[in-house]
Amino acid sequence: MEIAGTDRANDRGRRYSMKHAGLIIFLITVLSLMATSRVSAAADNGGYIEFYPPGSGNVQCVGVDLRVNYVSNCTKTWVAWHMEIAPSVWVWSEMESTNEIINIGFSECTADAFRVWFERQDGSQPAEGWLYEFTFSEVGVGDVSPRSHGDANGEWINGARCYDDDDMTYAIFDYTLPDGYLEFHQSGSNPYSETRDTYLDEGNNSNNFGGSVILKCGGNPISYDLISFPYIIGACSSYTIPFGSKIRNAVLHLKTTTVTCGDPFWAARIVTEWSEDYATYLKANARQFWGEPGAEEEDDVYFGEEYEVWPVAPNTSYHFQVTEIVQAWADGQPNYGFFIDVDDDCDPVEWHSSEATTEADRPFLEVWFDLPDGTNISYLADMTSEAACSASCLQVDVGTNYGDVPWLNTTGSGLGHTWKSVIQWSNFIGGGANQIPPNSTIYMARQSLIAQNDSIDEQVMHRLVVDWYEMEVSWWNRYAGMGWSVWGLRSPDDFVGYTLIPSFTPDIITAKYYQFVTDDVRGWVKEDFPNFGWVLYAEDGTNDGAVFYSDDESVTAYRPSLMVYWATPTGGTPPGPPTSFTAPYGSHEVHWDYMEFQSVYNDDGPGGVQAVRYRMQVSEDDPTFKDLFWDSGVPFVGPLNPGESSDWLDYTGTAMCTEENTYYLRMRYYTNLHDEGEWSNTLEVHIVDSLQPLNRKGYHLMELPVDTEARTVDYMFGDNLPSVYLYGYNEASRSYYQPTTLELGKGYFIWSPTDSVVALGTPAEDYENETFTIPLSWTDTGQFDNDGWNLVRTPFYLEEEPLNWGFHFELQNCATTYYRSWNGNEYAWFNSYDDSFGNGGDEWIPEGASFWVHANGSNAFVRIYHPWYGPPPAPRPLPPPMMKWRMPVTVKTGTYRDTSTYLAVRESAGVQHDSTDVLEISPLSTYYIRIFFDHADWGYYSGKYTQDTRPFPAEGESVSWTATVEATGADGTVELGWEIPAAAADWEFVMRDETNGIFVDLRKTNNYSYPASGSDVRDFTITVTRRGEIVLGDADLDGEATTADAVLCCRAEHGLETLSPRQRSVSDLDGDGSIGVLDALLILRRLRGHLPGK
Repeated sequence: MEIAGTDRANDRGRRYSMKHAGLIIFLITVLSLMATSRVSAAADNGGYIEFYPPGSGNVQCVGVDLRVNYVSNCTKTWVAWHMEIAPSVWVWSEMESTNEIINIGFSECTADAFRVWFERQDGSQPAEGWLYEFTFSEVGVGDVSPRSHGDANGEWINGARCYDDDDMTYAIFDYTLPDGYLEFHQSGSNPYSETRDTYLDEGNNSNNFGGSVILKCGGNPISYDLISFPYIIGACSSYTIPFGSKIRNAVLHLKTTTVTCGDPFWAARIVTEWSEDYATYLKANARQFWGEPGAEEEDDVYFGEEYEVWPVAPNTSYHFQVTEIVQAWADGQPNYGFFIDVDDDCDPVEWHSSEATTEADRPFLEVWFDLPDGTNISYLADMTSEAACSASCLQVDVGTNYGDVPWLNTTGSGLGHTWKSVIQWSNFIGGGANQIPPNSTIYMARQSLIAQNDSIDEQVMHRLVVDWYEMEVSWWNRYAGMGWSVWGLRSPDDFVGYTLIPSFTPDIITAKYYQFVTDDVRGWVKEDFPNFGWVLYAEDGTNDGAVFYSDDESVTAYRPSLMVYWATPTGGTPPGPPTSFTAPYGSHEVHWDYMEFQSVYNDDGPGGVQAVRYRMQVSEDDPTFKDLFWDSGVPFVGPLNPGESSDWLDYTGTAMCTEENTYYLRMRYYTNLHDEGEWSNTLEVHIVDSLQPLNRKGYHLMELPVDTEARTVDYMFGDNLPSVYLYGYNEASRSYYQPTTLELGKGYFIWSPTDSVVALGTPAEDYENETFTIPLSWTDTGQFDNDGWNLVRTPFYLEEEPLNWGFHFELQNCATTYYRSWNGNEYAWFNSYDDSFGNGGDEWIPEGASFWVHANGSNAFVRIYHPWYGPPPAPRPLPPPMMKWRMPVTVKTGTYRDTSTYLAVRESAGVQHDSTDVLEISPLSTYYIRIFFDHADWGYYSGKYTQDTRPFPAEGESVSWTATVEATGADGTVELGWEIPAAAADWEFVMRDETNGIFVDLRKTNNYSYPASGSDVRDFTITVTRRGEIVLGDADLDGEATTADAVLCCRAEHGLETLSPRQRSVSDLDGDGSIGVLDALLILRRLRGHLPGK
């Protein structure tokens, strides 16, 4: 059987008219023939991935999904699925991009193992150590209900490295069953399956849809979905996932109605509390607005790894991969549910909601997990002696005690609090069987309160620092004869003035609300401070009284509960503080989209002790961490041996502000023996909108894609470098200057005084207009090569998406060449007129990049089109195929070099200046070496050129160039180098050193040296004489271009043929540097007279 891969035409391919459909059908036929032969090629040359499912020996498999993500080095790969049965069954598909899915179905099969064979597009083997990621999804595995899982080296979804075994590349996936499996859906058999969902509708932005039977997503105006299973994390592995579990796999299933969509959707993790009854496009609950309308930004949603789902069929279940999200909840981060996201301007889809009439249509969540080391224990108030709980209310200005009532009141008002409540768990720490021993390691602790009524008031809880008695406490007194410091309590005398416990809003009746109390419980267990419980009150009351069930409630399931994940440390010596705790580049400035950190694990304990978990905490403007902004919980890490550094660990909370806030971070490790390490030193960071690393001493072209507004250079960068030197260029005065502020659209050089990596970052505003026009200065002094140089900069932030010089830029009175980057020695350049380049330049300009352009007339400008809006100007048509070649001429002395100079011939070139000739731009450095063509004879266009293109000569004709080598820092020897182009392999190439008269046959050697020191200038004449015939499109070099040459180009694209450099030079008709179906199409068009040439 055969499964076709996705066929995505590139931009260049879309330019061809369908009037040539007959030719295209011919090419498709050729490719089909090649594809058929590809199956056996995979068997002969490919490596394989081996997968062992459970119950191997008799596995009934009716369907498999495979997702392959090429993490490094591979882009396009042939993939074949090989069943190890007789006769072998092959399934193959061409993978066009990362995270593409192959769906494989079999009516029935029996096997001990399955293998995926793969190889690179060019037929070579993936190198040992290349990293791939695989996700398997099986249907009907043994006697297990349909599930989705993938395993790599003991992990369900993980990376597997390739290994070499003779001529085969492989990675083996050993599968082991998880400890637990749970399913959650509304009204299901699991009592913890309650589901809350709604959608946010931009077109009805003040309306709540919590009671809707459908969930709309996408469309224009757009909608997003919120789906929560709030009770899935707990202490009972029979019904909930225990804290600290390893999530092997988690899949969210949503079923479409009749409204479907061909666009991708994905699931993300919500980090803001929201209400099913009150959430709208504008608000998360009755009082709290989303960070941005629609909750689509990082203030409210954490966007981790995105696994796309394409809901194209009606009344069909689709499966969202959410392992990473559920793992964060198991690690201890608050569970606020899933956000179903989609790109703007897509078609809408409708899912059945938890209110759907048919239970099987409702959202449901499947989770496979391994149980954690350590103990999860839950205490239900007053059900055992260890669960002894005291709770009472305090009514404003009343001395009444409420220690025996079944409710806790926290009503507030605009004038103050009318009710507060206190609660204490007094006996869960100790040496008993169901107690937590003193000095235990506390990984996670969470209290639960159930609301008697719904309230829109946000509730906060603080740790008490004085004792009290349940049956005597009141607004006035802690107990008989002992009052609070003031009536109604006061900080810091009665409770700490800060809270490490996230606030919550109890807006659903009989719903359970969690308070994460890990730091307080840890302090009590470690005996850092005494256990007097907490005070609970409304932070900003509105007389909308919040009432919770107390320990005296007769329905015991409604009482408060306390859950703790803990373990006994056995390593003896706890780990020391992590060292080298750092952000990327060692900077204290962190880009908001790359918030990751790492540190080194240190431990002087017994051998074999490893770090297996960590905790990271973030506070905002508070180096004492008394007001936490984020707590990571206890994610897995490593394992790390002492002295080893962690991988980069992601910050996965709500977005940190990029304005003037300072954030403080610290982290600690936990060992496989449950020892808790010390906190690291505090890391101070500022979050920035734009960041540029400088990796060497010297000048760097700025790449900051933001509008820095009125911020001064010293303000933005003064704390990064001991001396800040930024330079702009004034075209009119031909001089550099130091700016006070950065002007949008202006380019700059930055000087770094050190070879150590330094990162420059700044808060700023994104520039999001559809276009940006940069006016260019042109001061005509009659010096063409010295007038009109402008250093400019792109303003758009594009999430690392570069701009195309030939597609996103409109030029007026400006040369078609741009120059960047500067590597300390020379510039790279690219000319969009003929797609020529120097020193590795190409058509792609990174976001925020500074670059040089050359204005050549008045009213000159560069207009940049934002690729997310558009449309940009229509792309220029492809030039007709023509005979041409370029030869690089390089020069070097010591550490100085110039590798960007070319002499060239081309059918359309002129004898004098034209757009294929590229100006030489003056070096920035004092000491340099360069080679150029000095054309003082070109009148107005006189100047120095780095590329000199001449007309293509006839048979026997010669063309000559005079090249000048100029050095200001020659170290004793200057060396020229060159590489004869394959298209001119039969031509004659001779060079004369005009200083000493020496002639050099360039075909017999590829370099020439001469002595020189300090400043030195020397001219060379290079003469080229054409010999032999050149036939464009003659891929097989038989003297004529035919249909056979088109077929050869198609086969070469897919690695079925290997072309020599000479063959490639005459076959690359579209000039893109590769040989493929587009070149084949051009050959056929020329044969049919649709293009010039023969």
